[in-house]
Amino acid sequence: MKITAEELLQRYSAGERRFIEIDLSGIDLSGANLPEIALHKCNLRNINLSGANLLGGSLMGSDLSGANLDRANLESVAMQGTNLENATLLGAITIEAEFAGAFFQNTTTEEGSIVEGPEYFD
Repeated sequence: MKITAEELLQRYSAGERRFIEIDLSGIDLSGANLPEIALHKCNLRNINLSGANLLGGSLMGSDLSGANLDRANLESVAMQGTNLENATLLGAITIEAEFAGAFFQNTTTEEGSIVEGPEYFD
């Protein structure tokens, strides 16, 4: 089910935190404050989450290919099984983030190095 950035933010503001199998591809959530949000098995292709705060959230099983996660707060975020192909995480905070089973290919890491891959994170 495709939803807009506005709808997601409205539902989040109303207290909803768990979103499963929704399509947020290509939307702009840069700078959004979404701590503890759970976006499980979602289509997040080409989403802009630059500077967003996702502290303690979960993106498990989501497709983040082409996503912009530059300077995002991903501290303690569960990212198991995510697809990070062609994604960029430059300057992102990844302390205690869990990337087990995440797929990296042409991915820019928080330090600026590029994981050419294909590679699964252990």
